[in-house]
Amino acid sequence: MKRTILLLAFVAVAACRSTGNQNDISGTYVNTQADDLKTVFDTLDVRPANSQSRDAYEITIRSRVVFKNADDAHFNKTNQDVINATLDATNSILRTEDPGILYNIDTKTTTLRLGEAVYEKIK
Repeated sequence: MKRTILLLAFVAVAACRSTGNQNDISGTYVNTQADDLKTVFDTLDVRPANSQSRDAYEITIRSRVVFKNADDAHFNKTNQDVINATLDATNSILRTEDPGILYNIDTKTTTLRLGEAVYEKIK
């Protein structure tokens, strides 16, 4: 009887851990937008900010603009920034320090949305 209880307890703990991983938002997300003049490549790396808080995240944002016309190539640029965010799991939102920047989270499709831009998780 004790073995059965211990086995059930072990299975319950393992199930809780695997359920938590399904909703893990950590990873790399990408978005590409193009028009007649340029292509913009955005990458978001979402990582836990520290091991003490399950809600604190650090987002590394990398953007690259590539102009299609060779004469405009000198306008090409690359930027990188790091921002902090807090997970609002109830509303499925990553809230940044800037109140105007909210990333909507969809764990089923593994995407982040910022306004009209949709970032797809690649790893």
